[in-house]
Amino acid sequence: MRSNSRKEFTFIELARRQQIIDATIESAAKEGYAGTAVSKVAQKVNISKSVVLYHFRNKDELIEETVTQIYDSLWSFVQPRILAESTANAQLRAYIEAEFEYLEMNRDQLLALSSIITNHRNKQGDLYLLEKATEAYLDLIGPMLEAGQQSGDFRSFAIVPMARTLMHAINGALEHWVRHPDISLRDYAGELMTLFDLATQQ
Repeated sequence: MRSNSRKEFTFIELARRQQIIDATIESAAKEGYAGTAVSKVAQKVNISKSVVLYHFRNKDELIEETVTQIYDSLWSFVQPRILAESTANAQLRAYIEAEFEYLEMNRDQLLALSSIITNHRNKQGDLYLLEKATEAYLDLIGPMLEAGQQSGDFRSFAIVPMARTLMHAINGALEHWVRHPDISLRDYAGELMTLFDLATQQ
């Protein structure tokens, strides 16, 4: 999802880019997608719009870099938890638990991501970031489920429907938490781990 053609940045450029991305996340989390207007992001950082557009060629690039950074940060947290487990059952449980744990600690990232990917469209009117996020998710979970079947940890089932069911279950829990921040994501994680243990077991 990265779109910037420049390969290297100075330390000062990296710091400024990060400041702008952080402001984009904060703006989207608190003001919704409307808060990601380049002028509003610039105002939050106390810089001019032209400075933002020096570091990011346009709004699309700023949004794409912001979304990429959120997913990279999430994956950096989740991946070691998955790799630490030796069975498919444990890896699936670790994935669910780690994703909920990370997002509970980084609520602004979830709010920003949810607002951005369900509203940001390309010139053709497509929600292309949402489509990419769905593809990336299926590319992650599909092989995990398939490996579990091959190892004998999981029963035989249709991979794509099961992966999409898990995706919608997680998204539904997170959407509920967005509206009701007092609910326990830990409880949601526990129930989903049990549910998909039962759904996938031999």
